[in-house]
Amino acid sequence: MSKNKKIQNFRKKLKNSKLIGGWLQLSDPNIARIVSQSKFLDWLCLDLEHGLINLSSISNILDAVEASKKIILARISYSDIKDIPKILDLGIDGIIIANVKNEKDILNIFNISNYPPAGERGLGFSRYNDFKLNKDDLKIKPILIPMVENLTAFKNLKKILSYKKLFDGIFIGPVDFSLSIGDNLKFSKNYNKKISEINKLSKLYKVPIGLHIIKGNKQDIARIFKNGVSFVAYLTDTVVLQNY
Repeated sequence: MSKNKKIQNFRKKLKNSKLIGGWLQLSDPNIARIVSQSKFLDWLCLDLEHGLINLSSISNILDAVEASKKIILARISYSDIKDIPKILDLGIDGIIIANVKNEKDILNIFNISNYPPAGERGLGFSRYNDFKLNKDDLKIKPILIPMVENLTAFKNLKKILSYKKLFDGIFIGPVDFSLSIGDNLKFSKNYNKKISEINKLSKLYKVPIGLHIIKGNKQDIARIFKNGVSFVAYLTDTVVLQNY
């Protein structure tokens, strides 16, 4: 299956299904291979923001998980969006972007992630195209998922969602969002109220919404899906190892 077809299929599933992802923070390809073999997971995310994964380790990880045929995303901070073209050239299928604050950030992310005439990403010989140029590469539109994890993004959510054609969903970062609103990891009624507001707006704009379950179990996934969440990142490799 071509990369473009693979991304298109995932995009359709994201809109119409409930998807579960695995979150990787460690750079060991063997850990990635083991996680990727899980039939329970639909996608994987490499955490370049807080994890030990960097640009130089992506290629080995992708080689290790290639047989799984799963969509592979990378999470980065908005301050590192300059690295998006390189990350995509390495073979990553899409980007989850932390610390997004407004609609201008959305425009910048889309612009740097897409080829002309839609954006300004450069086309060249790279790992994902086996160092060969192909016109079909120009059809590839990477998966883009901004994170809502601060009070500024929450206040600007309507404006952000109005640009829904430029991204594939929004993802809630529960820890940073809690800190941003002064909840201090209590996950109080105020926190839950705001999460509910995000959920309602996402439904109104018909934008898939995701959430990270950092600690929990499969029953928590079912509960969250019932609340309208479309895709879930379940645990992390580091959390699983701590509970070995």
